[in-house]
Amino acid sequence: MILSSVPEHQQGRAWAGFRWVVYVCLLSGYALGAALGPQYALHLMAYGGSALVLCAVANIVGRIFLARGSRE
Repeated sequence: MILSSVPEHQQGRAWAGFRWVVYVCLLSGYALGAALGPQYALHLMAYGGSALVLCAVANIVGRIFLARGSRE
């Protein structure tokens, strides 16, 4: 996705941002897993996946509304 949608001169920044997001998610996942224990692992994965889908849908809907607003 980064290779095809980000201009070549800004790909370094995009990869750095992507890596930062991955590291933050990993560290927060480890911290939550250590704090709550293994009995909540499936719940945490389900809530995390649901939150990811919700954010993706909100992003798509927001872009649609922004595109409609700029046309009018």
